[in-house]
Amino acid sequence: FAHLRHFRLHTMDLYRRELQCQQAALREAQEDFKKQKEIQAQELSQKRRELQLLAQEVAQLSTRRLKEDEEVLQELKRSREEIGFLSEELQRVKAEQQRRALQEIEDLESQVVAQRKLARLYEDSARELHEELQHVLVQLEVSSPERRG
Repeated sequence: FAHLRHFRLHTMDLYRRELQCQQAALREAQEDFKKQKEIQAQELSQKRRELQLLAQEVAQLSTRRLKEDEEVLQELKRSREEIGFLSEELQRVKAEQQRRALQEIEDLESQVVAQRKLARLYEDSARELHEELQHVLVQLEVSSPERRG
């Protein structure tokens, strides 16, 4: 009986440890995801600041140089094209970051689902083991009076 009880407790302890490891891995993945999101937000914020500064620069240039000759007007045109390029690039970066974030969320959700399934399997296995142990104990109790007789 003690061996069966020890085996059962040891098995449950193994299940518990495995679940704790998986939960720790999930927490770590979630923290990594949060850090990645913060880094991406900081990068996006920096790009926005840079774009705002560039837009302010262009506005100052256009105000000062509208009075100058055709060469200055061409420079203004190039600056506006650069702003358009940066704006498109920013939109592309934002879309890519959003796609990555959504993919990471989907991946984490899949991991959570898988871990929940695994937890259910552990619970079912523990329940089956408990039932088998109960059955063995009943058989031992039934066979015990026969041995005495």
